[in-house]
Amino acid sequence: MGIEAHYAFYIWIGGNFTFTALFLPIEAGNSRRKKMKSIGNSISRGISVLSICALLAPGMASAAPKPLTPEAAHARILKCGLRSWVGVEVKNGAAFGGRIVGIDEQSFRLQLHNDPAITAVLYSDVVQLHTGLSRGAFWTILGASIGASVAVALVAHHEFDSNKPQLSTQPALQ
Repeated sequence: MGIEAHYAFYIWIGGNFTFTALFLPIEAGNSRRKKMKSIGNSISRGISVLSICALLAPGMASAAPKPLTPEAAHARILKCGLRSWVGVEVKNGAAFGGRIVGIDEQSFRLQLHNDPAITAVLYSDVVQLHTGLSRGAFWTILGASIGASVAVALVAHHEFDSNKPQLSTQPALQ
């Protein structure tokens, strides 16, 4: 028989809690337990090594976003439609946002936030176009948040229901 340490409880020594080992006998010839422990250690070491390698590996090269083609920009603006809010980055580095007030074949017009003037933007100058969340993404986020709220409410209801206060059956002395 061998002896293995199992950390089991805290002991109060000198004003501090200290963790103390409880030595319990185990069978020395239990090879199945040793084999399972060895497999578990090997798996956790392998996962640790893979995690460290993944963290130390150089990140993917991030290149500048590919500029939109004028046709793709025109199609996305048409999909957004009039009176939609968009963010636009143009070739000269300027970025601005506004409401679409007009759509032509070669350009579209924006009314910028807090500016009554209308700004024309050529499709060929557009580098990036930010149109916000798609409808699918919006409904996915909304459904996930409603589902999470229902799950939290059900768990809370179960916890409150199972932990109702019990009134004493003995009469209280006053």
